[in-house]
Amino acid sequence: TTRTISLKGSVSFPGATGKAVSKVNGNERELEVDVQHIRALAGKRVNVNVNGHLLATPRVNSLGHFTVNRNTNLGQSVPNIKAGSTVRVRTLGGTLVASGTF
Repeated sequence: TTRTISLKGSVSFPGATGKAVSKVNGNERELEVDVQHIRALAGKRVNVNVNGHLLATPRVNSLGHFTVNRNTNLGQSVPNIKAGSTVRVRTLGGTLVASGTF
């Protein structure tokens, strides 16, 4: 099962775009979060929260882009994604960058 949602930019980062993709294949779960067009945050870390829990703190590259990929087959923790699950990307100071709901 694959579910994909769009991540929309916030008032503070209206140009931000992205997506979150959840894949479930038997016991394997994978979650990818990809956000771009946030060049103002280049070189800085952001918090990626799923259902209110911190998933990762990736660094935004010089082009204003980051990707987080987690897979249970690699021994990584992957949250259970269902209808209503939320993805929120925030600056370390707490400002919303982009968000979406499965």
